[in-house]
Amino acid sequence: IVALSIENGLNLLVGMLGILHAGATYLPIDPNYPVDRIESIVEDAKPVILLTENNLKSKFFSLPCNTVMMDAIPEGKTNEFL
Repeated sequence: IVALSIENGLNLLVGMLGILHAGATYLPIDPNYPVDRIESIVEDAKPVILLTENNLKSKFFSLPCNTVMMDAIPEGKTNEFL
């Protein structure tokens, strides 16, 4: 399971398709949810990684899973993060 918390836009679609292409399951998490709700979702689902964006990273620093900023991955280096 890969948690995906990205604001609506092209990065969200790219994230979904990339996760599915890798053979994983994505768990969409609305970045507008309160931090307590996000923590509860992550605790229940236990995702291997959380994919988000730099402008949202302050919401996810306390979560017990690896967090990757989608807009900080160098082009062509995606395999190193999964």
